[in-house]
Amino acid sequence: MIEMAVTVDDLPVHGIAHPDLSRNQVADMAIAALTKHNVRACGFVNGGQLASPEVVRVLKAVHRLPGGGRIGRVLCRAGVLDPRPYLSRQFPDVKLEYRAILERWLAAGQELGNHGYWHSNINLVPISTFTTGISKNQQLLLTLNRKQDKVFRYPYLREGCTAEQRRSVRSYLDKNGYKIAQVTVSFKDWTWNRPFVKRISQGKVDDVHRIKAAFLKVAQMRLEWSVNTAQQLVGRPIKHILLLHLSSFTASVLDELLSTYSAMGVKFITLEEAMSDPVYTIDPNVLSEKGCTFLEQLFLSERCYLD
Repeated sequence: MIEMAVTVDDLPVHGIAHPDLSRNQVADMAIAALTKHNVRACGFVNGGQLASPEVVRVLKAVHRLPGGGRIGRVLCRAGVLDPRPYLSRQFPDVKLEYRAILERWLAAGQELGNHGYWHSNINLVPISTFTTGISKNQQLLLTLNRKQDKVFRYPYLREGCTAEQRRSVRSYLDKNGYKIAQVTVSFKDWTWNRPFVKRISQGKVDDVHRIKAAFLKVAQMRLEWSVNTAQQLVGRPIKHILLLHLSSFTASVLDELLSTYSAMGVKFITLEEAMSDPVYTIDPNVLSEKGCTFLEQLFLSERCYLD
């Protein structure tokens, strides 16, 4: 038996939109799949998506100016914000119903977590800006759920490329009672959304089926890798944490993915249950400019953690 929690990043929406489905319909599709399989997932929220449309329009206008990309980088380094995820086609003008998606997510018995207000890259913004984004996002979550737990996931799975960044943010999280939601099973599901939407738009049904079949095969292989790697690094089975995103593609294939994992012997547990595994008390203390899963961090630390 493989115990695994399901987590979904970048709520309330992620990726380019489905040509035939609204954002609400995509969210409802994901919620329906989770409910069908009795999965209580934790969705990690970027509250900046709920910012006023005027704010987003201004950011997009800046980006369209000559040198807009450079201006965006200057804003990041100056500590104003990390606007880049919201300046691309990935996020159209914010819709008022985005908050309703989060409300329906909670009403369906799912959970929410903190993914930073602006999905900031810890390696690009000042530490004070990064931690302010965590605090601001938590305030938003409390307006949705007064009993909201303090559980945080680093955007991009990046925990800092300098000792000061990593130490300072972890100290902030510890002092303010946050738990870090790590990831052990990931196969970059977000990268499949664009080709999926493109084929849907072109009416290439056969290609859509092939994309889904390939995705499910990769998902199986990655889970097997994670289970075997954890056994080698820790010396025992661990409780795993799966990373997904709330995109049109992932929502459309989620029912099949959960069925596939169930057939592989997966028992779905809550994130709280998964994080109760003592393995997550380990700090691998790995510095990296790239995002790493927890198992990758353990491997890069060049140590084995045998009980």
